[in-house]
Amino acid sequence: MRFDDFALSAQALGAAVARAAPGRVGRTVYEAVAATARVAPSNTNLGMALLFAPLAAAARGRGTADLRRRLAGVLRGLSVDDARWAYRAIRLARPGGLGTSREAPVARRPSITLGEAMRLAAGRDTVAAEYARGFAVTFDLALAGLRRALASGLSLLEAVAQAHLELMAKVPDTLIARKAGAAAAVAIAQRARAVVQAGGVGTQRDSQRRGGSTGTFARTGTASIPERPRTWSRPRSSSGSSRRPRETDHEQPGRPVEAVSRSDREGLHRLLRGALHHVRRPRVRALHGHNYRAAAALEGPLDENAYVFDFTRLKRALRATVDRLDHRMLLPTKSALIHVTQAGEEVHAAYRDKRYVFPASDVVLLPIPNTTAEMLAWWIAQELRRGLGTLPSGMTALEVEVDESSGQRAFYREALDPPGRPGRDAS
Repeated sequence: MRFDDFALSAQALGAAVARAAPGRVGRTVYEAVAATARVAPSNTNLGMALLFAPLAAAARGRGTADLRRRLAGVLRGLSVDDARWAYRAIRLARPGGLGTSREAPVARRPSITLGEAMRLAAGRDTVAAEYARGFAVTFDLALAGLRRALASGLSLLEAVAQAHLELMAKVPDTLIARKAGAAAAVAIAQRARAVVQAGGVGTQRDSQRRGGSTGTFARTGTASIPERPRTWSRPRSSSGSSRRPRETDHEQPGRPVEAVSRSDREGLHRLLRGALHHVRRPRVRALHGHNYRAAAALEGPLDENAYVFDFTRLKRALRATVDRLDHRMLLPTKSALIHVTQAGEEVHAAYRDKRYVFPASDVVLLPIPNTTAEMLAWWIAQELRRGLGTLPSGMTALEVEVDESSGQRAFYREALDPPGRPGRDAS
């Protein structure tokens, strides 16, 4: 699976969960999974759908009780019909490491309520245990950890990562246990505990190098997030250029501020006069054109003038990069399906029994496997890094967005080298 599979899945999940209500929890789960199946090649969010559906239903329920009490009422009201819809969702998602149950097999039509089915599975699955125990992990551990991290001065995203680590340290992951054994789940929990003890999110890069799946824990962690509202600021200059939205709801007095400089979106005005690229199936699309737009952002601390980076410098570098692509035929040189060669003043592209010949002056050969928005964003980011030269000390990330059409865009984000390494200003 790729990042865009998860991004599209999140959109599909959100639209389905927004329709949740008491009495239709199971159906909400199914609708979320079905919507996800239309945009992703395999299961990405069954566990999150199972967790979000009753929470969203409780949030939309009537009454003056707090969310947790309303949730208890939703869980008590789960029916056989809810179980039928949820079983359909599970069969559609086909999650890995699901296992089997002799009492209430997913392959058969259920005769018990969804609550009863979850209680049967509670001993081997954290998501099921949440249903059986009133979402105790979500409220008592995940949400409590999130609030604690926010109170310590972390941003929302940092706080989510910190709560994630603390939860993993306390609750061995049942998906890892089913797939790799209980010892592996305990070992991952011990690693997370060591990271928390060493400083938490400050040691995030070390934990990423160690690897490991996050499984059901990650899903339980996400269930604690919706209760906290977010506010975004979108400062915009008179020229139309804008900085990337920055989270402002948990600003701490005296805390160093990290912001983003974003270039004005550069219209590529028919960036692709033509393109050859392939879709997921082994098939190459016919020659076609696009009108793309691109944006770039640099992330880092504010300087003495309250700037992150010179907008004009970033804009010029972006324009110089995209101008190399404008009104050109883009061909991928690392495609597994399209064979590209250059012979003098001509460029030849071949796919099966099809042959194309282009003037070399009209072609840009790109060292990418496919001319998708994702790969174009990656290529532009690499060229921008070279074009910008030495960056001020403290820059932490570069992000490029390529907008293919309204509502269809791809992002590439790259962490920048620590200060003192080649390509950075070490002063």
